[in-house]
Amino acid sequence: MKHENSLTRYKSLNEIARLIRSRDVSPVEILESVISDIDQYNSKLNAFVYLGVDDAKKAAKNSEIKLMKGTIYN
Repeated sequence: MKHENSLTRYKSLNEIARLIRSRDVSPVEILESVISDIDQYNSKLNAFVYLGVDDAKKAAKNSEIKLMKGTIYN
C-alpha cells in the first residue's frame, strides 16, 4: 500500500478539511494515505507503537457516509 503521491503529506489540516468538504477526496482516502505514509516511514522513524487502524477505518467510513448524506461538514 504505497502511494507515490501522498494526499496528506505537506498539507495543513485546513487544506485536508477543504478537500473533504469539496468532496475532492473522501475521509477513507485520507486515512489510506496517512496509513501508507506511516507504513513507508515508521520503520525508520519508529514514531508509532500502536495504530488503531481498524477503529480508524470504521470512523473514516462513518464520516464518509455522513458526508454523503450531508449531515456533517456543512
